[in-house]
Amino acid sequence: MPQLNPADFMPQLFWLFVTFITLYVILAKAGLPRIARLRDERATRIANDLETAERLKREADAAAAANAAALAEARAKAAALADSTREKLKAQAESRQREVAEQLARDIEAAEARVNAAKQQALAEVRDVAADAAREIVAKLTGVQVDQQAVRSAVERRLAGAGKGAN
Repeated sequence: MPQLNPADFMPQLFWLFVTFITLYVILAKAGLPRIARLRDERATRIANDLETAERLKREADAAAAANAAALAEARAKAAALADSTREKLKAQAESRQREVAEQLARDIEAAEARVNAAKQQALAEVRDVAADAAREIVAKLTGVQVDQQAVRSAVERRLAGAGKGAN
């Protein structure tokens, strides 16, 4: 192996140094400045990206806070609207209930008046029927025709006496 021959060490070392220095000069003049420039650009871009990210984070936090405030305000308005609507509906329901109660009271009074009128008419008809029946009974039993007015007055007295006794 020629690399391990001690007679060839000096020329190999010479060319090693020449190659090393040439590569060092080429890298120092061309490669390393480019690498340094790329590293600096990358560091600058990373720093700018971090600043942008921080700024966007602050803006997002501010937007989230504004959104939360708007949401809270909207909820408060919705609750107030619901309360006012509930109160209006409650007032309308109470008003309607009063109207219905008043209408029912009027209907009940009218029905009672009709019932009383029907009762009075029925009583009058009962008196007439009772007077006619009494006149016919007296006529059949005694064979005497009794005056219609006399029978009516007798029935009225009897019904008036029965009404007092019932109370």
